[in-house]
Amino acid sequence: MDNDFKTWVGIIHSFARHNVIGDKVELPFVEFAKLCGIPSSQSSRRLRERISPSLKRIAGTVISFSRTDEKHTREYITHLVQSAYYDTERDIVQLQADPRLFELYQFDRKVLLQLTRRLMP
Repeated sequence: MDNDFKTWVGIIHSFARHNVIGDKVELPFVEFAKLCGIPSSQSSRRLRERISPSLKRIAGTVISFSRTDEKHTREYITHLVQSAYYDTERDIVQLQADPRLFELYQFDRKVLLQLTRRLMP
């Protein structure tokens, strides 16, 4: 689970710090690992094999928003990340977000920044 959290932190920072084209961001794997809080000295094949299952779990996490009034229910169902792709030959990570969740990513980033400030002496 710790690895999933680090990977989620890396996803949030990727969308915040890199050029988002449409709903996608692409960055070098070493940079993604760094955004996950993993030193570049550890960006080995084993690390890539650890991040892959985390990306799968995060991309498979379903979230939904619903609103019900007297007669109707409206529900939007999506995933935390629409897709995650990495290529060891090109050494890149590509993430695709649901554009409706950019606000969630921004909010999570603000929370992380506040936690970091509180933890630092």
